[in-house]
Amino acid sequence: FIVPVSILTSVALPVVSLMLYLDYGRPGMPAQPLNERLAEANATSTPNDLIAKVEQRLREHPEDGKGWDVIAPVYYAMGRYPDAADAYQKAIQLVGEDPKRLQGFANARIRMENGIVTDDARKALQRIIVLNPNAIEPKIWLALAKEQDGHLSEAAADYKELITKAPADAPWRPVLVERLAKLDPQSAAAFANDKSAANAPASASGVPSGPEAGAVMNMKPEDRQAFITQMVDNLAARLKTDGSDANGWVKLIRAYQVLGRHDDAVKALNDARASLKGNQGGLAQVEDLARQLGLGS
Repeated sequence: FIVPVSILTSVALPVVSLMLYLDYGRPGMPAQPLNERLAEANATSTPNDLIAKVEQRLREHPEDGKGWDVIAPVYYAMGRYPDAADAYQKAIQLVGEDPKRLQGFANARIRMENGIVTDDARKALQRIIVLNPNAIEPKIWLALAKEQDGHLSEAAADYKELITKAPADAPWRPVLVERLAKLDPQSAAAFANDKSAANAPASASGVPSGPEAGAVMNMKPEDRQAFITQMVDNLAARLKTDGSDANGWVKLIRAYQVLGRHDDAVKALNDARASLKGNQGGLAQVEDLARQLGLGS
């Protein structure tokens, strides 16, 4: 049973987050290990059941920012873009701004408008760049916004700058070259003839939606378990190559714990600490999760 990596990343981990959110929201639980309780939930509840439970809790406690935070990416993966945008907005209001929430909100709004970068999406994207000047995705969307507004020379300049600075194997590089070809064919041809990047893969960052994501959300429990395990292995392999992604480490540690792989969770925690030295924000995320999961010092 093989599931595309893009689906693994964007659907499985949000579902795991729903399970954790529901579990932590039940004080007074017996001393059954966390991974056993979550495995039991995984075997007896479909993702749609979990979503319904979170939605019910949010109807009762709309001030719970964590709930909005965990359900927003699930809505997005399912193609429920208006719900995703609303959930991201509430999470931002209740929990606070961060690049991930802002990008999620912007992406949902753009999807709602069939690829048009709306004013509220632009504001979110601009805010991401303030928080993280090295972020690439918001710069790509803002360049596209200039193109949509008819500011073609500015858009072309932005595309050229992004392509020039991009690693040869960046998955979004060919997409930008294609956009540039419509505005400045000569420059685009020069980039396209760059042999070091000629074999770079097409965009692999698309988020599944609609029927594709819906099928994943309705897997049989045993298929879903295999699906999550494969997702975790792919994420671990990526972080072994590039350990600078704090959000990736948080996802990996959490997923290991859910799967009952406690030793792997502890090892991932230690690897994250080593990889994120000097990244105080990233280390804070990891340490906060370690406290939540009781992984110790």
